[in-house]
Amino acid sequence: MNRQQYNFREQATAVNGELPYSVEPAVVYTGTGGQVAVLRKKMPIIAETLKAAVFYLYPTEDAARNSERSGGTGFFVFVTSPTTGKKYYYAVTNRHVIEKGLSPVIRVNTFDGKFDTINLTIYDWQYHPNGADVAVAFIEDDGDNQHIYVAMPTTWFVTQEVIQTAGIYLGNDVYMLGRFIHHAGRTFNMPSARSGIISAMPHPSELIPIKDGCPQEAYLVEMRSLSGYSGSPTFHNLKAAEFIIPFKFFMETIYNIEVPEDTRLRDEGDYVWVLGIDAGNFPIYEDVIEIANGNENKTPYKAINHSGFSVVIPAWKIQETLDRENFVTEREKKDKQSEHMEGVARTDSSDAPAFTRHSFEEALKQSSQRIASSETETTETSDTHRDDDCI
Repeated sequence: MNRQQYNFREQATAVNGELPYSVEPAVVYTGTGGQVAVLRKKMPIIAETLKAAVFYLYPTEDAARNSERSGGTGFFVFVTSPTTGKKYYYAVTNRHVIEKGLSPVIRVNTFDGKFDTINLTIYDWQYHPNGADVAVAFIEDDGDNQHIYVAMPTTWFVTQEVIQTAGIYLGNDVYMLGRFIHHAGRTFNMPSARSGIISAMPHPSELIPIKDGCPQEAYLVEMRSLSGYSGSPTFHNLKAAEFIIPFKFFMETIYNIEVPEDTRLRDEGDYVWVLGIDAGNFPIYEDVIEIANGNENKTPYKAINHSGFSVVIPAWKIQETLDRENFVTEREKKDKQSEHMEGVARTDSSDAPAFTRHSFEEALKQSSQRIASSETETTETSDTHRDDDCI
């Protein structure tokens, strides 16, 4: 083939409309030093707006204001009432960040380019009923737009059904947004990204150990997690079938999986899925060897080594926590109050317009709400800590 007659950039533009992912032209080198033009799969572009879903956690308000190197990461989600359409907002992180790290205080960015704190206590957080490393706190919306945040809908969560029908496999690209404590931002939160691939899928009979908690049903991801990233949301981008049929029709017709109307369309046609929540690195315990006079002698001590793998708790474990009886009861109670005060505000999702890049960004801006510490009426304080450590 005449190289001058074959334009790889034009070819990349042409095939991008025929593949479920984007490609770009690149040059690779052969073993003899020759150059070969190829089309290479592009890494996903992370939407700037996703960073607004992430917050930092600290032991105290003073620790947050002093940007101390302690605590972890978390993110906001919301549950939509099936009867009133009302949105209920929650903060999500790891159980070990709250229970063992004693870091319940949220630090969130504000519109003046600074940050503010939401001074929760460890008693405001509820844990997964069966020992998964998940903690959730209800966040009251008081209607003031001082705080910048994006709450992600639970319809973004990857479920077992999505894994089977939408095709999430070993080797899929994933990324997380969290707190690199050595460069996290002193005047405002500045989450950083880490990326990798799925190395092992979760299985209920093959639990994975974590440093600060019970063995977990979890993904194993080739992505280095460091102190401070615990609680980070972990994402997978699924490319929309842009070439002939819309994504919603494609998923529901070909894969027989329903795509909710509030699933958000991201830049360049990608759908963002929340794979789960980072719970730290997979620990490896190595023998400590004493070397004396040229001899190696095994000691009774162990040293923790970093495996290079992150343990990611599946998103359905977050959903199971949100479905705890006290959370459900509180949402039902507030629904009844809303119906009494304002009338039932039902929304017909069949009339919802298709999301474009512009409408997606506008929807995210509209979801920015003022958030404050909740005073949940039905939460039992003792219930926070009465779960068995490992079930």
